[in-house]
This record gives sequence, structure tokens and C-alpha cells, in this order.
Amino acid sequence: MWVDPVVHASECRRFDSYVVKGPRPEDCEFFTGAIGKDEYGRFFIYRGGTGICVRPNRYAFARWLGVPLEPDQLALHECDHLLCVKVCAADAPRQHVVAGDQIDNMPRMARMQRGGGRSAIPSPKFLVDGLACVR
Repeated sequence: MWVDPVVHASECRRFDSYVVKGPRPEDCEFFTGAIGKDEYGRFFIYRGGTGICVRPNRYAFARWLGVPLEPDQLALHECDHLLCVKVCAADAPRQHVVAGDQIDNMPRMARMQRGGGRSAIPSPKFLVDGLACVR
């Protein structure tokens, strides 16, 4: 994904209209637009005449970076707020949205108890001949 502040100026203004900034410099900046069932934001953009839905944190990171993001380059939430879209310089005292890949993301997901929609502990119920049993 690529976000250029000149080429995509109206899109950037629309994105900014959905962002609420905290009062302190270290506070999160929250996306207030569409939010999916998974509690992550959704931002609709057009590229090449095709409409696509993107994650706001990824959009914010691509915009801040100024170069196209590779498909496997993720925008991870270091602050643990799924709607945060604040990107800081590497030397900032508190990080919010940071670069990473899926290898970086897996320990974060485990630490934050997210992902997969599956229980980490198997259910005590199981089926025997079509009947529910308890272990």
C-alpha cells in the first residue's frame, strides 16, 4: 500500500477527519470511522479505480513512512489499542503503531490474548457416538 500526502490529499483529509488525538503528546490517536466485528477499524480507499478496505493503522503507517508498504509488512500496535493510528519516530518515549512482520506479530498476539478465534484450552466436552460427554 502506498499513501502520498499530495497524490492522495483528499483521502488523507478524510482519514484525518476520523482521528481523535489525546491531549498529551504521548497519548494514542484513535480512529473513529468504521469498526469491524474484530474490533479493528476499516478505511475505504480507491486505487486504480477499485475500492478497497484497509486497516487504519496500516494506512497511517504507510502515510508516515512515505514509501509503499510491502504486502508482508505489518503495522503492529505496540500500545495495545486496536484503534490507535499514531505513528512515532523510533526515539519517541512511547511507541504506538510500529513496523513488523508476522513473526513479530505472533508473540504480541499471544501476549495480548488475541488471534485465531480458538480457545487455547480444549473444551471439556467431546462427542462419543453423537452424544456430548464431559471429561
